[in-house]
Amino acid sequence: MPHAPYLSLAPDADKAKDLGQVFTPEWIVELILDKVGYAGKRALEASILEPSAGDGAFLAAIAERYIKAAKRAGWSGRKTAAGLARDITGIEIDGELCARCRERLDAVAARHGLPKVAWDLRNEDALLAKGMRRRYDLVVGNPPYIRIHNLAKNVVRYLKANYEFCSKGMIDIHLAFFELGLGLLKEDGALCYIAPNMFLRNSSNKDFRNHLVRHNLLDDLINFGSHMVFQGISTYSCIATLRKGKADGAFAYHVYDGQRVVHANDIQLADYLDRRFVFASRREAAFVRKRQSGKQLQSIASVQYGLATLRDRIYVCHDARPVPGKSDLVDFHGHPVEKALLRDVVKGSRLFESPKKVRKGKMLFPYRQEDGRWRAIPEDELRRAYPKAYQYLLLNREELELRDMDRGAQWYEYGRSQGLQSIHRPKLAVSSLVNGRVLFTKLDSKTLVYSGIFITGSPQNLRQIAEVLSGRDFLQYSQIVGKDMRGGYKTISSGIIKQYGLANEKRAA
Repeated sequence: MPHAPYLSLAPDADKAKDLGQVFTPEWIVELILDKVGYAGKRALEASILEPSAGDGAFLAAIAERYIKAAKRAGWSGRKTAAGLARDITGIEIDGELCARCRERLDAVAARHGLPKVAWDLRNEDALLAKGMRRRYDLVVGNPPYIRIHNLAKNVVRYLKANYEFCSKGMIDIHLAFFELGLGLLKEDGALCYIAPNMFLRNSSNKDFRNHLVRHNLLDDLINFGSHMVFQGISTYSCIATLRKGKADGAFAYHVYDGQRVVHANDIQLADYLDRRFVFASRREAAFVRKRQSGKQLQSIASVQYGLATLRDRIYVCHDARPVPGKSDLVDFHGHPVEKALLRDVVKGSRLFESPKKVRKGKMLFPYRQEDGRWRAIPEDELRRAYPKAYQYLLLNREELELRDMDRGAQWYEYGRSQGLQSIHRPKLAVSSLVNGRVLFTKLDSKTLVYSGIFITGSPQNLRQIAEVLSGRDFLQYSQIVGKDMRGGYKTISSGIIKQYGLANEKRAA
Protein backbone atom coordinates (compact mmCIF):
# COMPACT_ATOMS: atom_id res chain seq x y z
CA MET A 1 0.00 0.00 0.00
CA PRO A 2 1.59 3.30 -1.04
CA HIS A 3 2.04 5.94 1.59
CA ALA A 4 4.07 8.88 0.37
CA PRO A 5 2.84 12.46 0.08
CA TYR A 6 1.95 13.45 -3.46
CA LEU A 7 1.12 17.15 -3.42
CA SER A 8 2.04 20.21 -1.44
CA LEU A 9 1.82 23.89 -2.01
CA ALA A 10 4.98 24.53 0.00
CA PRO A 11 7.77 26.18 -2.03
CA ASP A 12 10.32 23.40 -1.53
CA ALA A 13 12.34 22.57 -4.65
CA ASP A 14 13.19 19.01 -3.59
CA LYS A 15 9.58 18.23 -2.73
CA ALA A 16 8.52 19.69 -6.05
CA LYS A 17 10.75 17.17 -7.81
CA ASP A 18 10.23 14.12 -5.63
CA LEU A 19 6.65 14.51 -4.40
CA GLY A 20 4.92 16.58 -7.06
CA GLN A 21 4.56 19.56 -4.73
CA VAL A 22 4.02 22.91 -6.46
CA PHE A 23 2.13 26.19 -5.97
CA THR A 24 -1.22 26.67 -7.64
CA PRO A 25 -1.43 30.35 -8.66
CA GLU A 26 -4.54 32.10 -7.37
CA TRP A 27 -5.71 33.08 -10.86
CA ILE A 28 -5.60 29.43 -11.93
CA VAL A 29 -7.71 28.45 -8.91
CA GLU A 30 -10.30 31.10 -9.76
CA LEU A 31 -10.32 30.13 -13.43
CA ILE A 32 -10.95 26.47 -12.60
CA LEU A 33 -13.81 27.32 -10.24
CA ASP A 34 -15.31 29.52 -12.96
CA LYS A 35 -15.05 26.67 -15.47
CA VAL A 36 -17.24 24.41 -13.33
CA GLY A 37 -19.64 27.24 -12.51
CA TYR A 38 -18.91 27.25 -8.79
CA ALA A 39 -20.51 30.56 -7.80
CA GLY A 40 -23.76 31.99 -6.50
CA LYS A 41 -26.69 29.61 -6.13
CA ARG A 42 -24.74 26.78 -7.78
CA ALA A 43 -22.12 26.92 -5.02
CA LEU A 44 -24.81 26.41 -2.37
CA GLU A 45 -26.31 23.45 -4.22
CA ALA A 46 -23.21 21.54 -5.32
CA SER A 47 -21.04 19.11 -3.39
CA ILE A 48 -17.37 19.57 -4.27
CA LEU A 49 -14.20 17.52 -3.73
CA GLU A 50 -10.52 18.51 -3.86
CA PRO A 51 -8.54 15.23 -3.76
CA SER A 52 -5.06 16.79 -3.53
CA ALA A 53 -5.73 19.67 -1.18
CA GLY A 54 -2.21 20.72 -0.21
CA ASP A 55 -2.35 23.71 2.13
CA GLY A 56 -5.77 24.74 0.86
CA ALA A 57 -5.41 27.03 -2.16
CA PHE A 58 -8.55 25.57 -3.77
CA LEU A 59 -10.48 24.89 -0.58
CA ALA A 60 -9.95 28.43 0.75
CA ALA A 61 -11.25 29.90 -2.52
CA ILE A 62 -14.17 27.45 -2.49
CA ALA A 63 -15.05 28.44 1.08
CA GLU A 64 -14.89 32.15 0.19
CA ARG A 65 -17.28 31.69 -2.71
CA TYR A 66 -19.63 29.54 -0.64
CA ILE A 67 -19.77 32.05 2.23
CA LYS A 68 -20.38 35.01 -0.08
CA ALA A 69 -23.20 33.12 -1.82
CA ALA A 70 -24.70 32.18 1.56
CA LYS A 71 -24.67 35.81 2.68
CA ARG A 72 -26.43 36.90 -0.50
CA ALA A 73 -29.01 34.15 0.09
CA GLY A 74 -29.60 35.43 3.64
CA TRP A 75 -28.29 32.32 5.41
CA SER A 76 -27.47 32.45 9.09
CA GLY A 77 -23.92 31.85 10.28
CA ARG A 78 -24.91 28.49 11.75
CA LYS A 79 -26.56 27.34 8.51
CA THR A 80 -23.54 28.47 6.52
CA ALA A 81 -21.12 26.62 8.80
CA ALA A 82 -23.21 23.46 8.51
CA GLY A 83 -23.28 23.80 4.72
CA LEU A 84 -19.51 24.22 4.52
CA ALA A 85 -19.03 21.05 6.54
CA ARG A 86 -21.58 19.14 4.48
CA ASP A 87 -20.79 20.21 0.91
CA ILE A 88 -16.99 20.60 0.76
CA THR A 89 -14.50 17.73 1.04
CA GLY A 90 -10.73 17.89 0.92
CA ILE A 91 -8.18 15.05 1.01
CA GLU A 92 -4.47 15.54 1.74
CA ILE A 93 -1.99 12.80 2.56
CA ASP A 94 0.68 15.07 4.09
CA GLY A 95 -0.24 15.59 7.74
CA GLU A 96 1.66 18.88 8.06
CA LEU A 97 -0.04 20.32 5.01
CA CYS A 98 -3.42 19.04 6.12
CA ALA A 99 -3.01 20.91 9.41
CA ARG A 100 -2.03 24.08 7.57
CA CYS A 101 -5.03 23.67 5.30
CA ARG A 102 -7.37 23.39 8.28
CA GLU A 103 -5.86 26.52 9.84
CA ARG A 104 -6.33 28.37 6.57
CA LEU A 105 -9.98 27.33 6.34
CA ASP A 106 -10.59 28.26 9.97
CA ALA A 107 -9.13 31.70 9.22
CA VAL A 108 -11.56 32.13 6.30
CA ALA A 109 -14.53 31.21 8.51
CA ALA A 110 -13.35 33.46 11.34
CA ARG A 111 -12.86 36.40 8.98
CA HIS A 112 -16.55 36.12 8.07
CA GLY A 113 -17.66 35.77 11.70
CA LEU A 114 -18.84 32.17 11.38
CA PRO A 115 -19.05 29.69 14.24
CA LYS A 116 -16.60 26.78 14.31
CA VAL A 117 -16.83 24.68 11.13
CA ALA A 118 -16.41 20.89 11.29
CA TRP A 119 -14.49 20.76 8.01
CA ASP A 120 -14.62 17.50 6.05
CA LEU A 121 -10.85 17.53 5.63
CA ARG A 122 -9.21 14.12 5.57
CA ASN A 123 -5.55 13.33 6.18
CA GLU A 124 -5.58 10.33 3.84
CA ASP A 125 -4.14 9.06 0.59
CA ALA A 126 -6.73 10.02 -2.03
CA LEU A 127 -5.62 7.22 -4.35
CA LEU A 128 -6.83 4.73 -1.75
CA ALA A 129 -10.27 6.39 -1.75
CA LYS A 130 -11.45 4.84 -5.01
CA GLY A 131 -14.06 2.85 -3.11
CA MET A 132 -15.70 5.89 -1.48
CA ARG A 133 -19.48 5.65 -1.66
CA ARG A 134 -20.20 9.36 -1.82
CA ARG A 135 -20.50 10.95 -5.26
CA TYR A 136 -19.85 14.64 -5.90
CA ASP A 137 -21.26 17.24 -8.25
CA LEU A 138 -17.81 18.73 -8.80
CA VAL A 139 -14.17 17.63 -8.50
CA VAL A 140 -11.42 20.22 -8.89
CA GLY A 141 -7.72 20.54 -8.22
CA ASN A 142 -4.09 20.36 -9.23
CA PRO A 143 -3.11 16.68 -9.16
CA PRO A 144 0.54 15.95 -8.42
CA TYR A 145 2.94 15.41 -11.28
CA ILE A 146 5.76 13.07 -10.31
CA ARG A 147 8.26 11.66 -12.79
CA ILE A 148 8.17 7.87 -12.85
CA HIS A 149 11.72 7.54 -11.53
CA ASN A 150 10.67 9.47 -8.41
CA LEU A 151 7.79 7.10 -7.65
CA ALA A 152 8.42 4.32 -5.14
CA LYS A 153 8.15 0.83 -6.63
CA ASN A 154 5.24 -0.09 -4.35
CA VAL A 155 3.36 3.00 -5.58
CA VAL A 156 3.97 1.98 -9.21
CA ARG A 157 2.71 -1.54 -8.49
CA TYR A 158 -0.39 -0.21 -6.75
CA LEU A 159 -1.22 2.20 -9.58
CA LYS A 160 -0.77 -0.48 -12.24
CA ALA A 161 -3.01 -2.89 -10.33
CA ASN A 162 -5.78 -0.45 -9.37
CA TYR A 163 -5.97 2.27 -12.03
CA GLU A 164 -6.84 1.43 -15.62
CA PHE A 165 -5.18 4.56 -17.04
CA CYS A 166 -1.91 3.52 -15.36
CA SER A 167 -2.04 -0.18 -16.16
CA LYS A 168 0.09 -0.01 -19.32
CA GLY A 169 3.25 1.79 -20.38
CA MET A 170 4.69 4.76 -18.53
CA ILE A 171 3.04 5.66 -15.22
CA ASP A 172 1.60 9.18 -15.01
CA ILE A 173 0.20 9.65 -11.53
CA HIS A 174 -2.00 12.59 -12.56
CA LEU A 175 -3.96 10.15 -14.76
CA ALA A 176 -4.78 8.15 -11.64
CA PHE A 177 -6.26 11.34 -10.18
CA PHE A 178 -8.33 11.84 -13.33
CA GLU A 179 -9.63 8.29 -13.02
CA LEU A 180 -10.30 8.76 -9.31
CA GLY A 181 -12.14 12.03 -9.87
CA LEU A 182 -14.30 10.66 -12.67
CA GLY A 183 -15.21 7.68 -10.52
CA LEU A 184 -16.34 9.95 -7.68
CA LEU A 185 -18.52 12.18 -9.88
CA LYS A 186 -22.29 12.04 -10.08
CA GLU A 187 -23.77 11.14 -13.46
CA ASP A 188 -24.14 14.83 -14.38
CA GLY A 189 -21.02 16.01 -12.56
CA ALA A 190 -18.01 17.99 -13.79
CA LEU A 191 -14.29 17.69 -13.13
CA CYS A 192 -11.68 20.38 -13.78
CA TYR A 193 -7.94 19.93 -13.20
CA ILE A 194 -4.81 21.74 -14.16
CA ALA A 195 -2.40 19.03 -15.28
CA PRO A 196 0.61 18.39 -17.54
CA ASN A 197 -0.56 18.59 -21.15
CA MET A 198 1.38 15.47 -22.17
CA PHE A 199 -1.80 13.38 -22.11
CA LEU A 200 -3.07 15.36 -25.10
CA ARG A 201 -0.47 13.87 -27.45
CA ASN A 202 1.69 11.17 -25.85
CA SER A 203 1.16 7.71 -27.32
CA SER A 204 1.44 6.20 -23.82
CA ASN A 205 -1.73 8.11 -22.82
CA LYS A 206 -3.87 7.02 -25.76
CA ASP A 207 -6.11 4.80 -23.60
CA PHE A 208 -7.04 7.84 -21.52
CA ARG A 209 -7.77 9.93 -24.62
CA ASN A 210 -9.82 7.08 -26.08
CA HIS A 211 -11.85 6.98 -22.85
CA LEU A 212 -12.54 10.73 -23.03
CA VAL A 213 -13.76 10.41 -26.62
CA ARG A 214 -15.71 7.19 -26.16
CA HIS A 215 -17.65 8.62 -23.22
CA ASN A 216 -17.98 12.17 -24.61
CA LEU A 217 -16.33 13.66 -21.51
CA LEU A 218 -14.10 16.46 -22.77
CA ASP A 219 -15.97 19.76 -22.46
CA ASP A 220 -13.35 22.50 -22.37
CA LEU A 221 -9.58 22.67 -22.77
CA ILE A 222 -7.12 25.51 -22.14
CA ASN A 223 -3.65 24.78 -23.50
CA PHE A 224 -0.89 26.94 -22.01
CA GLY A 225 1.55 25.77 -24.66
CA SER A 226 5.12 26.83 -23.88
CA HIS A 227 4.04 29.28 -21.16
CA MET A 228 5.13 28.13 -17.71
CA VAL A 229 2.24 28.38 -15.23
CA PHE A 230 4.14 27.22 -12.14
CA GLN A 231 7.05 29.39 -11.10
CA GLY A 232 10.35 27.52 -11.24
CA ILE A 233 8.74 24.32 -12.56
CA SER A 234 9.32 23.27 -16.19
CA THR A 235 5.95 21.64 -16.80
CA TYR A 236 3.77 22.29 -19.83
CA SER A 237 0.22 22.58 -18.55
CA CYS A 238 -3.41 22.62 -19.57
CA ILE A 239 -6.74 23.01 -17.81
CA ALA A 240 -9.12 20.21 -18.75
CA THR A 241 -12.82 20.29 -17.92
CA LEU A 242 -14.56 16.92 -18.14
CA ARG A 243 -18.32 16.70 -17.91
CA LYS A 244 -20.59 13.68 -17.62
CA GLY A 245 -23.94 13.59 -19.41
CA LYS A 246 -22.93 15.98 -22.21
CA ALA A 247 -25.30 16.23 -25.15
CA ASP A 248 -23.01 17.71 -27.80
CA GLY A 249 -19.97 15.96 -29.26
CA ALA A 250 -17.54 18.87 -29.19
CA PHE A 251 -15.29 20.73 -26.78
CA ALA A 252 -14.11 24.33 -26.64
CA TYR A 253 -10.37 24.72 -27.26
CA HIS A 254 -8.53 27.76 -25.91
CA VAL A 255 -4.92 28.91 -25.95
CA TYR A 256 -3.02 31.20 -23.60
CA ASP A 257 -1.10 34.03 -25.30
CA GLY A 258 0.88 35.08 -22.23
CA GLN A 259 -1.71 37.62 -21.16
CA ARG A 260 -5.13 36.07 -21.53
CA VAL A 261 -7.02 32.94 -22.50
CA VAL A 262 -8.27 33.09 -26.10
CA HIS A 263 -10.86 30.82 -27.71
CA ALA A 264 -9.29 29.13 -30.75
CA ASN A 265 -11.75 26.52 -31.96
CA ASP A 266 -14.63 24.20 -31.16
CA ILE A 267 -13.23 20.74 -31.84
CA GLN A 268 -15.48 17.84 -32.76
CA LEU A 269 -14.75 14.56 -30.99
CA ALA A 270 -15.52 12.90 -34.33
CA ASP A 271 -12.31 14.50 -35.62
CA TYR A 272 -10.25 12.43 -33.18
CA LEU A 273 -8.47 10.40 -35.82
CA ASP A 274 -5.88 7.68 -35.25
CA ARG A 275 -5.87 8.38 -31.50
CA ARG A 276 -4.76 11.98 -32.10
CA PHE A 277 -6.37 15.42 -31.81
CA VAL A 278 -5.37 18.46 -33.82
CA PHE A 279 -5.30 21.26 -31.27
CA ALA A 280 -5.41 24.31 -33.49
CA SER A 281 -7.56 27.03 -35.01
CA ARG A 282 -10.10 26.10 -37.67
CA ARG A 283 -7.77 27.26 -40.45
CA GLU A 284 -4.80 25.35 -39.03
CA ALA A 285 -6.87 22.22 -38.45
CA ALA A 286 -8.04 22.31 -42.07
CA PHE A 287 -4.42 22.64 -43.21
CA VAL A 288 -3.36 19.60 -41.15
CA ARG A 289 -6.24 17.49 -42.48
CA LYS A 290 -5.22 18.40 -46.01
CA ARG A 291 -1.57 17.62 -45.33
CA GLN A 292 -2.41 14.19 -43.88
CA SER A 293 -4.65 13.21 -46.78
CA GLY A 294 -3.61 10.97 -49.64
CA LYS A 295 -0.39 9.00 -49.88
CA GLN A 296 1.56 9.37 -46.63
CA LEU A 297 5.30 9.42 -46.08
CA GLN A 298 5.20 6.13 -44.20
CA SER A 299 4.15 4.42 -47.44
CA ILE A 300 7.59 4.95 -49.01
CA ALA A 301 9.95 4.80 -46.02
CA SER A 302 10.46 3.52 -42.49
CA VAL A 303 10.39 6.19 -39.77
CA GLN A 304 11.72 5.17 -36.37
CA TYR A 305 13.17 6.51 -33.16
CA GLY A 306 16.92 6.22 -32.69
CA LEU A 307 18.68 3.77 -30.41
CA ALA A 308 17.62 3.94 -26.77
CA THR A 309 20.36 2.91 -24.34
CA LEU A 310 18.57 4.42 -21.31
CA ARG A 311 22.06 5.46 -20.12
CA ASP A 312 23.52 7.52 -22.94
CA ARG A 313 26.25 8.99 -20.74
CA ILE A 314 27.71 5.49 -20.36
CA TYR A 315 27.39 4.31 -23.97
CA VAL A 316 28.15 7.57 -25.82
CA CYS A 317 31.26 9.77 -25.77
CA HIS A 318 31.63 12.95 -27.83
CA ASP A 319 35.29 13.57 -26.97
CA ALA A 320 36.70 10.07 -27.48
CA ARG A 321 40.31 10.10 -28.71
CA PRO A 322 43.03 7.55 -29.55
CA VAL A 323 45.14 6.15 -26.72
CA PRO A 324 48.76 7.16 -27.45
CA GLY A 325 50.77 4.22 -28.75
CA LYS A 326 47.70 1.93 -28.86
CA SER A 327 46.09 2.01 -32.28
CA ASP A 328 43.42 -0.48 -31.25
CA LEU A 329 42.28 1.46 -28.15
CA VAL A 330 40.27 4.66 -27.65
CA ASP A 331 40.05 6.85 -24.54
CA PHE A 332 36.33 6.66 -23.71
CA HIS A 333 35.33 8.81 -20.72
CA GLY A 334 38.83 8.31 -19.31
CA HIS A 335 38.83 4.54 -19.83
CA PRO A 336 40.54 2.60 -22.64
CA VAL A 337 38.11 0.58 -24.75
CA GLU A 338 38.58 -1.42 -27.93
CA LYS A 339 38.11 0.67 -31.06
CA ALA A 340 36.48 -2.31 -32.79
CA LEU A 341 33.49 -2.14 -30.41
CA LEU A 342 32.76 1.52 -31.20
CA ARG A 343 30.56 3.04 -33.91
CA ASP A 344 30.18 6.60 -35.13
CA VAL A 345 26.98 8.13 -33.75
CA VAL A 346 24.99 11.35 -33.97
CA LYS A 347 22.56 12.75 -31.44
CA GLY A 348 19.30 13.54 -33.18
CA SER A 349 18.48 16.46 -30.89
CA ARG A 350 21.87 18.06 -31.59
CA LEU A 351 22.90 17.18 -35.12
CA PHE A 352 25.28 20.00 -35.98
CA GLU A 353 28.41 21.55 -34.45
CA SER A 354 28.10 24.35 -37.00
CA PRO A 355 25.61 25.04 -39.81
CA LYS A 356 27.38 22.60 -42.15
CA LYS A 357 29.27 20.26 -39.83
CA VAL A 358 27.55 17.20 -38.36
CA ARG A 359 28.43 16.58 -34.71
CA LYS A 360 29.60 12.98 -34.37
CA GLY A 361 30.63 10.96 -31.34
CA LYS A 362 31.43 7.36 -30.54
CA MET A 363 29.02 4.76 -29.21
CA LEU A 364 29.72 1.42 -27.56
CA PHE A 365 27.96 -1.20 -29.66
CA PRO A 366 28.00 -4.61 -27.91
CA TYR A 367 26.21 -6.38 -30.76
CA ARG A 368 27.10 -8.53 -33.76
CA GLN A 369 25.21 -9.74 -36.81
CA GLU A 370 24.09 -13.35 -36.67
CA ASP A 371 21.76 -15.07 -39.14
CA GLY A 372 20.78 -11.71 -40.60
CA ARG A 373 19.90 -10.15 -37.24
CA TRP A 374 21.82 -8.02 -34.77
CA ARG A 375 22.18 -9.79 -31.43
CA ALA A 376 24.05 -9.04 -28.22
CA ILE A 377 27.56 -10.47 -28.13
CA PRO A 378 27.50 -13.28 -25.53
CA GLU A 379 28.97 -12.07 -22.25
CA ASP A 380 31.80 -14.64 -22.18
CA GLU A 381 32.84 -13.65 -25.68
CA LEU A 382 32.57 -9.95 -24.84
CA ARG A 383 34.86 -10.49 -21.85
CA ARG A 384 37.39 -12.43 -23.97
CA ALA A 385 37.39 -10.43 -27.19
CA TYR A 386 36.94 -6.93 -25.74
CA PRO A 387 38.37 -7.06 -22.19
CA LYS A 388 38.85 -3.29 -21.87
CA ALA A 389 35.32 -2.44 -22.99
CA TYR A 390 33.93 -5.23 -20.81
CA GLN A 391 35.82 -3.85 -17.80
CA TYR A 392 34.38 -0.38 -18.52
CA LEU A 393 30.85 -1.78 -18.69
CA LEU A 394 31.48 -3.80 -15.54
CA LEU A 395 32.46 -0.62 -13.69
CA ASN A 396 29.02 0.76 -14.61
CA ARG A 397 27.06 -2.46 -14.09
CA GLU A 398 25.28 -1.32 -10.93
CA GLU A 399 23.83 1.72 -12.69
CA LEU A 400 23.06 -0.21 -15.88
CA GLU A 401 21.02 -2.71 -13.89
CA LEU A 402 18.81 0.09 -12.57
CA ARG A 403 17.30 0.58 -16.04
CA ASP A 404 13.78 -0.52 -16.95
CA MET A 405 14.99 -2.74 -19.79
CA ASP A 406 13.29 -4.88 -22.40
CA ARG A 407 12.42 -8.29 -21.02
CA GLY A 408 15.24 -10.79 -21.50
CA ALA A 409 17.91 -8.19 -22.30
CA GLN A 410 21.40 -8.68 -20.84
CA TRP A 411 22.66 -6.09 -18.36
CA TYR A 412 25.22 -4.69 -20.83
CA GLU A 413 22.76 -4.29 -23.73
CA TYR A 414 20.86 -1.14 -24.62
CA GLY A 415 17.72 -0.63 -22.58
CA ARG A 416 15.47 -0.91 -25.63
CA SER A 417 15.87 -2.82 -28.88
CA GLN A 418 14.13 -0.13 -30.97
CA GLY A 419 15.86 0.61 -34.26
CA LEU A 420 18.54 -2.00 -33.70
CA GLN A 421 17.68 -4.10 -36.74
CA SER A 422 16.98 -1.32 -39.25
CA ILE A 423 19.51 1.40 -38.47
CA HIS A 424 22.33 -0.21 -40.48
CA ARG A 425 21.24 1.35 -43.78
CA PRO A 426 21.73 4.74 -45.44
CA LYS A 427 19.40 7.09 -43.61
CA LEU A 428 18.20 10.56 -42.78
CA ALA A 429 18.69 11.58 -39.15
CA VAL A 430 16.00 14.06 -38.10
CA SER A 431 15.98 16.26 -35.03
CA SER A 432 12.73 16.04 -33.09
CA LEU A 433 13.20 19.71 -32.07
CA VAL A 434 11.77 22.22 -34.55
CA ASN A 435 12.02 25.99 -34.52
CA GLY A 436 12.64 28.04 -37.65
CA ARG A 437 13.42 24.95 -39.72
CA VAL A 438 13.45 21.18 -39.57
CA LEU A 439 17.00 19.94 -39.00
CA PHE A 440 18.11 16.72 -40.69
CA THR A 441 21.19 15.21 -42.29
CA LYS A 442 22.04 12.26 -44.51
CA LEU A 443 24.10 9.48 -42.89
CA ASP A 444 25.80 6.35 -44.17
CA SER A 445 24.86 2.83 -43.11
CA LYS A 446 27.56 2.59 -40.43
CA THR A 447 26.64 5.71 -38.45
CA LEU A 448 24.16 5.23 -35.62
CA VAL A 449 21.50 7.63 -34.31
CA TYR A 450 20.24 8.20 -30.77
CA SER A 451 17.94 10.77 -29.16
CA GLY A 452 16.17 11.55 -32.40
CA ILE A 453 14.45 10.03 -35.42
CA PHE A 454 15.86 8.25 -38.45
CA ILE A 455 14.30 7.47 -41.81
CA THR A 456 15.37 4.64 -44.11
CA GLY A 457 14.28 3.87 -47.65
CA SER A 458 15.49 3.69 -51.22
CA PRO A 459 17.94 6.40 -52.39
CA GLN A 460 15.23 7.92 -54.58
CA ASN A 461 12.69 8.01 -51.75
CA LEU A 462 15.22 9.50 -49.31
CA ARG A 463 15.89 12.30 -51.80
CA GLN A 464 12.15 12.98 -52.06
CA ILE A 465 11.78 12.96 -48.27
CA ALA A 466 14.71 15.36 -47.89
CA GLU A 467 12.84 17.78 -50.16
CA VAL A 468 9.69 17.33 -48.07
CA LEU A 469 11.53 18.01 -44.79
CA SER A 470 12.98 21.19 -46.32
CA GLY A 471 9.57 22.41 -47.43
CA ARG A 472 7.51 25.25 -46.01
CA ASP A 473 4.43 23.05 -45.71
CA PHE A 474 6.20 20.48 -43.54
CA LEU A 475 7.57 23.23 -41.28
CA GLN A 476 4.10 24.73 -40.87
CA TYR A 477 2.63 21.28 -40.26
CA SER A 478 5.25 20.56 -37.59
CA GLN A 479 4.62 23.86 -35.84
CA ILE A 480 0.89 23.11 -35.62
CA VAL A 481 0.91 19.47 -34.54
CA GLY A 482 4.20 19.41 -32.62
CA LYS A 483 4.37 19.42 -28.84
CA ASP A 484 5.17 22.77 -27.19
CA MET A 485 8.61 23.41 -25.75
CA ARG A 486 10.33 26.46 -24.30
CA GLY A 487 11.60 29.23 -26.53
CA GLY A 488 9.04 28.63 -29.26
CA TYR A 489 10.39 25.18 -30.07
CA LYS A 490 8.16 22.25 -30.97
CA THR A 491 8.92 18.55 -30.75
CA ILE A 492 7.76 16.21 -33.47
CA SER A 493 7.27 12.47 -33.18
CA SER A 494 7.87 9.67 -35.64
CA GLY A 495 4.08 9.41 -36.00
CA ILE A 496 3.82 13.05 -37.07
CA ILE A 497 6.36 12.43 -39.82
CA LYS A 498 4.75 9.14 -40.89
CA GLN A 499 1.33 10.73 -41.35
CA TYR A 500 2.50 13.58 -43.55
CA GLY A 501 0.94 13.53 -47.02
CA LEU A 502 3.30 13.68 -49.99
CA ALA A 503 1.11 15.39 -52.59
CA ASN A 504 1.58 19.05 -53.57
CA GLU A 505 3.82 20.16 -50.72
CA LYS A 506 5.46 23.56 -51.13
CA ARG A 507 9.22 23.53 -51.51
CA ALA A 508 11.63 25.52 -49.39
CA ALA A 509 11.77 29.21 -50.20
